[in-house]
Amino acid sequence: MSESATTEEQSKKKSFPSWMTSGSAMVAIILVVALALMSWPVPTRILFEGAVSRVEMTLGISPTQQILNPLEVETISIGQFSDIKLHPSSLRVANPMQYDMATDSFPPSAWQPLMVFGYWKLSPDSKGSLVTMLPEAKGKGSLGIMDPIHVHEGSIVIFEMDQGDPRTITIKISGTGTRIIFTPSQPFQLIADELKIEGVKDFPFPDESSLTFLPVLPDHRSKIEIRGSEKPLILTLKISPSSNKTVFAEELIPVKKLDFSRQDTVGNRVTALVTPGVLQYPDFPDVQAKTIPVTDYVGITPSKAMIIKRMTLLADRPGINILLDGMAKHIQSGSQEFPTDHRLSQFDVIWHNPKVQALFGLWKEIK
Repeated sequence: MSESATTEEQSKKKSFPSWMTSGSAMVAIILVVALALMSWPVPTRILFEGAVSRVEMTLGISPTQQILNPLEVETISIGQFSDIKLHPSSLRVANPMQYDMATDSFPPSAWQPLMVFGYWKLSPDSKGSLVTMLPEAKGKGSLGIMDPIHVHEGSIVIFEMDQGDPRTITIKISGTGTRIIFTPSQPFQLIADELKIEGVKDFPFPDESSLTFLPVLPDHRSKIEIRGSEKPLILTLKISPSSNKTVFAEELIPVKKLDFSRQDTVGNRVTALVTPGVLQYPDFPDVQAKTIPVTDYVGITPSKAMIIKRMTLLADRPGINILLDGMAKHIQSGSQEFPTDHRLSQFDVIWHNPKVQALFGLWKEIK
């Protein structure tokens, strides 16, 4: 063998391992980059649907936002308000000493007329101040209509279902300028607990903490005005069956913060899910949807703002079905101590990109 042939053969032997080494390095680099992209979660657009017994939200973007439609209600309780104003044409109060516990009522002789001048104003006298309105003939249909509720941007709104009644809901509104208008549609009782009472001359029971009134409102002044205070206004409503399907506003509700948790009987924070949640990735339809069990805590942090597209009451049990859409900065489920992160990774975003999928399909055809 000539010297040139021997040199060429040795060169081939040396170049072969070099090529192999270069290829292995490239594969290793690709693997390292892929692993880095897989461990790099990014804000992700999601579509989440599930029913909860409680939701807390911070409103965003819109200067004012309607959250509830006009509602026909059977009873209404109001706490942590600034004041409640009525213009009754006549007003009676029941002597608390004549209350009949067996019938949960007062005999006709218990009712005493009061002289009202101007408007009748009720305001809190303690932390436990509460006003409850219900039909005079208890359990007899609709009490009246509550006007649509609007809140301002940045307001915190909590909807919480009564655990035993799918038509009783408590609404807490923290924000400036909260004003509620309620119009009774039949004679009603107003139960005042621990309140300051203004506008009544020669009030007979100044030291009683709980009193029951029978106001009569004229047609031209039939509305009751309820104003919020610095504390969250609390409304507890028993909704009439006629309004059960149209409680929440149909328009989109932008939210900056969300909380799907509640307090259990001993004060611990637990999940508020009452049906399994379904998590989808609408920008990546080939990514499989995830089901979140009712036992799991759910944490969703909007990126800027997300949209509540729909809210409805469940018909068969206490719960609010919510459809949520938008970019999420964090999406977690499981236990609060060891949550599972449901954000897509940067690798998922690249891999499921339609253009990348098209290139990958073309490469397979060529191969």
